[in-house]
Amino acid sequence: MLLFPTLASLWVLAGLVLWIWHARRYRGLKSILEHPGAIPINEELKPLSLIICFHNEAENLKRLIPHWCKQKYPDFEVILVDDHSDDRGAEIVQKAQNQYSHLKLLDSLERHDRGKKAALRRGIIAAKNEALVFCDADCVPASPLWLKHLGSRLNRSEVVLGYGALQGKGFTGMLSDYETVSTALRYWSYALNGKAYMGVGRNLAYHRSSMRAVQALSKHEDLLSGDDDLTLREMANDLKVACMGHSKSFTLSPAPENLKHWWKQKGRHYSTAWRYASGVKFSLGLEGFLQLLFVILVPFAIWELPWYVILGLFLGRWFFSAFPRKEHFPLIQHRWQALLWPFFEMVWAIATTLLHLRNLVLGPPKKW
Repeated sequence: MLLFPTLASLWVLAGLVLWIWHARRYRGLKSILEHPGAIPINEELKPLSLIICFHNEAENLKRLIPHWCKQKYPDFEVILVDDHSDDRGAEIVQKAQNQYSHLKLLDSLERHDRGKKAALRRGIIAAKNEALVFCDADCVPASPLWLKHLGSRLNRSEVVLGYGALQGKGFTGMLSDYETVSTALRYWSYALNGKAYMGVGRNLAYHRSSMRAVQALSKHEDLLSGDDDLTLREMANDLKVACMGHSKSFTLSPAPENLKHWWKQKGRHYSTAWRYASGVKFSLGLEGFLQLLFVILVPFAIWELPWYVILGLFLGRWFFSAFPRKEHFPLIQHRWQALLWPFFEMVWAIATTLLHLRNLVLGPPKKW
């Protein structure tokens, strides 16, 4: 049949295009990953406001408030915004205020809208500083120098895209690890090419005057997610974006506990992709399509092509583009998992396709 050789040829083409695509991306990121940059000595750092929203996070607040408040930064405030919690979270923050004078609590009232975007708007409006940093209520900074690294980059840029590692065990933990690293490499590479389309809300910083943050959050209020990527979509043109690859600038948070939680979380996250700029949607969609094509056409390649062609393309693709470089290893939580990245790429390609189809047919998720 003529169809089988054609499909086998498409498999080869998809593999070669992905090889070139990923190799170019990784080469562009090499500088910030190999030489992520140290904090300049005696640099004058601008005052900043760290904004964190929480909903029923009493245990995390008790554990993490010291990590946020004891950052080695000359002048900063920590704003914790209560999103209608019904646990003891607000009481824990109030008690901590006796110890940390720069800690501020924004209580929730019945008249306040619910949801993270509404809470973020309240935090942004209440912030007294021009420089704003954001993370989540379950995130611990990787070091006491976290804010210094972000603040140093904000002296030279309007937006800083940090890295938020997810820590988990088992298959779900490794899948989350792969997805987190590959997503960061993707959004950093686009940002370096002047096409920043997202960051992660658990490690993001920008200047209030540079971003239409409050307006953007209101514009996309119908979606559960989007406080990180859709906010960037609404930013002013020609902003200078910095990518933070230094391990001391990371945040660490728990990965989903199981595949069911991972599926729900990714369903929320991917619901925002349909509102990206057209060029970004096309580029991301094409990459995802090629990855899916590479997976589903493997049987036709095995049927039609010599074994050495298949083996050569597999090895070439994975060890020269899909397999992590040594400069990527600080991002990876399960170092030995790098050997399994080709497998996780296949799982990810199929799962994300199903998630996008689910959101397209049923609409974006309405509940957390």
